[in-house]
Amino acid sequence: MKRLLFLAVLCMLTASQNTLLAQYRAGDSLKFWTPSYIDWPSLQHIPQRHLTAVCKKAGDHCYVFVEKDAKQPEQNDIDQVVKSFDEKFYDSLTFRYGPVPDALDHDPRIFILVINEPKLGRLLRSGTANARQHDHAHMEPAQLGT
Repeated sequence: MKRLLFLAVLCMLTASQNTLLAQYRAGDSLKFWTPSYIDWPSLQHIPQRHLTAVCKKAGDHCYVFVEKDAKQPEQNDIDQVVKSFDEKFYDSLTFRYGPVPDALDHDPRIFILVINEPKLGRLLRSGTANARQHDHAHMEPAQLGT
C-alpha cells in the first residue's frame, strides 16, 4: 500500500512539474519561425524568419507573444485580445476542431504570435494579396486596438 501511495504521489508531482515547466509568463522570451507562405502564390517570395518574441500576457487559453523588433502594442490592446480569445473564440474553436493537442508540452494554451511582416502588409493594402481568400489571419501590431 505504501508503494502504491508513493507511486501515485510521484506521478502527481511529475505531472504538475511538467505543467509548471510548460507555462510562460509575461516577460518570457521564446524563439519562433514566421509562417511559410509556400501555398500562397502571391507571397511565396517572402522568406521565413527566425525571430525572438516576448510574452505580453498569458490568458486562460492563450499566450500572446509579440516580436521584439515589432512596434509594441499597448497593454490594454493585448488584454483585449486575450479576453476576446478566452471568452469568445476558444469555445467556438474547440467545438469546431476538437480539444487543443497538448501531448508534447502538457500545456493546452494556444500561442498567438504578433509579428511585423512589412512585405505582407504592403501586399494586403495594395490588393495584391487578398486575405479573405486564404486561411490566414493577418493583423499588424498597430491594428490590435482597432
